[in-house]
Amino acid sequence: MFAFLVAAAAIADITHLALVCTGSAKISDEITNEDRHLVIDIEIDGPDGRIRLPREMRPTINNSRGGWFDIANLYINDRRIEGEIKIAPFEKTGFEIDRSTGALETRSGFQAQCERVKATERKF
Repeated sequence: MFAFLVAAAAIADITHLALVCTGSAKISDEITNEDRHLVIDIEIDGPDGRIRLPREMRPTINNSRGGWFDIANLYINDRRIEGEIKIAPFEKTGFEIDRSTGALETRSGFQAQCERVKATERKF
């Protein structure tokens, strides 16, 4: 019960969090077998979250809306953020982000580095 209250307090502390996570993965198809630079976007609004996976990480038939997937079982505390994504009708995956280092890892083994995006700051 205590862990739930701490997690609920951590979620309540996040009114809006936007992350951009960059990494690379070996992508194989009929023609190539190469490392590609991939970007994952994550948005968290209180207890709700969504994640946008690059096309290379999505199956042809998937549950996304414009590449965005709802995050289920979102768990946030002072040390980590984790959740699950239903990618396709019979396929789920999960992720974990270390809030101290920004390191993201998916259950499939993809690793990336996340940075916070502040909506009020612009590059141009």
